[in-house]
Amino acid sequence: MPASTHTTSSSAATYSTKPCTKCGAKELQRKPRKLSQKLFALYPYVCLRCSNREIRFRIKAWGVVRLLILVALPVGAAIVYKASPGLFHKAADDSAQGGGADALARARATAGGLTAFEQMMITKPRKTMDNATVLKLWQHKVGADVILQLIRTSTPDYDVSASSIIELKDAGVDQSIILAMIDASYTAR
Repeated sequence: MPASTHTTSSSAATYSTKPCTKCGAKELQRKPRKLSQKLFALYPYVCLRCSNREIRFRIKAWGVVRLLILVALPVGAAIVYKASPGLFHKAADDSAQGGGADALARARATAGGLTAFEQMMITKPRKTMDNATVLKLWQHKVGADVILQLIRTSTPDYDVSASSIIELKDAGVDQSIILAMIDASYTAR
């Protein structure tokens, strides 16, 4: 049987009716497909005249369904994972953290409120800042932002008299630091 005739037998080769893209001959023989080609409806052909290899995309109803399933499954799994990560890691979290937030709430209820450490952190005394401390920090070239943060978060004990402010200004202390000291000393009263 010549190579150019079309056969209908299941064991015989199948030919494409479209011409080869390289030589134009209508002698494209279909080759066996790999799994990935089957999943994406790709059909490999080889030209019997010029040995050109081509892969053609043919869409069928079942091919569309396969593509939708291939895309929908991973996307759906990612959405479910993002929406409720507890479904996938709940058992590991409970054993690693001893029950997580629920265990902490039970421990607080049993102990009658806050733990000793939590009470200590709440009642931790604030450091006291004075003119000498600010001047020492400025002379050691600690940044103005750091000094301002320390002024905001400490208990003020500043001398904001005219002579003290002149002394700080002569030492080169930034005006924003002096203003923060004045504000802190008057808001504490």
